[in-house]
Amino acid sequence: MEQLTLGGCALTVFPTVKGLASELPELEAAWQTAKPAALALAVSPGELEGLREWDGEPFDISGWEELYGLALRQLAGKDGVRLPPPAFHRALALADADNVPVEALDLPEEEFTVLFTKSVTTWQWFRCDRLEKRLRKRGFEAGTPQELALEMDRHLCGLTGYAAVERGREAEMAQRLRAACAERQRVLAVIELPRVAGVVDLLPQA
Repeated sequence: MEQLTLGGCALTVFPTVKGLASELPELEAAWQTAKPAALALAVSPGELEGLREWDGEPFDISGWEELYGLALRQLAGKDGVRLPPPAFHRALALADADNVPVEALDLPEEEFTVLFTKSVTTWQWFRCDRLEKRLRKRGFEAGTPQELALEMDRHLCGLTGYAAVERGREAEMAQRLRAACAERQRVLAVIELPRVAGVVDLLPQA
């Protein structure tokens, strides 16, 4: 967890491993300590609404997300992994219970589609598919959930098109987070671990 100051705003950044249930007590402690005037989640506006409206039915996930989930279960145990991502879901519930406004930091779906289409060629998509199949056979070196999240991100961002997509997401999140901090004195941001460093580095420039 990182404690930053942006102008007159005390910003707490909580790095989450998506799907990991064991970090919920730490998240709840961060909420109590930060006493945020706003919550910023690294999700798109559509995903934010989906979290609020989730009816308990299973999610549709990609092959890459399935690979991540299976590997995470090997490290955290069957009951240690949940969908929707526990930290996002719990933080949203805490904010709604306390009437704290919530900001979606990630690209809107339409803008993400434009960025993805521009950045990821058919050949890049094919290479990602081959990478997924190779990793299913070979496995991962990670010994902790945090190491797994970062290892998978390194593999994906080894493909230049996918790396460009993630850099674009980081730029958007930094800009939106800085805007949220300009309007409030205390903000808690919950951001997926692999994107935290990039977002934090961009905050002074956003």
